[in-house]
Amino acid sequence: MIDFTIDPTHMRRWDLHYTIFHPKMLHNLIVQAGDNCIQQGLHSIVFQGEPINIHLTHNLIVHKSEHAPEKTRIEVLDLNPLSITDSTATFKSLGTLIPEEEYRFKRRPLLKSRVVKMFPFINGIDEEDIKLDCSFHKIIKELHTKDPVFCKQAGFLIMRHLPPTVDTRTPEPIEDSSNSQPSRCFSR
Repeated sequence: MIDFTIDPTHMRRWDLHYTIFHPKMLHNLIVQAGDNCIQQGLHSIVFQGEPINIHLTHNLIVHKSEHAPEKTRIEVLDLNPLSITDSTATFKSLGTLIPEEEYRFKRRPLLKSRVVKMFPFINGIDEEDIKLDCSFHKIIKELHTKDPVFCKQAGFLIMRHLPPTVDTRTPEPIEDSSNSQPSRCFSR
């Protein structure tokens, strides 16, 4: 059996490890996986009638394009999560693969970078919980939160990554309208 390594971040014609077969192998992997989430690691598929092993270097999330729903986009996730809680993990999206352009990898500019929040279906979390969380995220328009993506083991929210901001304004003093003594809340 032949082994191939596919690094989605190098799906460009000028990259050293790129061959004309990589987009076709990646397409077969996505179709044969039959899921919206393809995990990094070793995958056995049939390619041109022959069994092959593909070592995928990054996790992939397959979703519909926001501008053209008939088109598919594939988020390529960073290997290390940005944060982990009891019920979620948040990963940075390194960019997207564009199937219509031979799975060309497109890195996003910093101001349009995205994160993917993963909700494993554990501890009673189900699709309805993820849809509810999505509705809360959609209230913040700057996040540009997409509709949730579901696979067999988890649900995902794809949204814009907003860097933390620092408020440099000087706070205005709070006027005491009671004209009384200082508060004794913290005194003993």
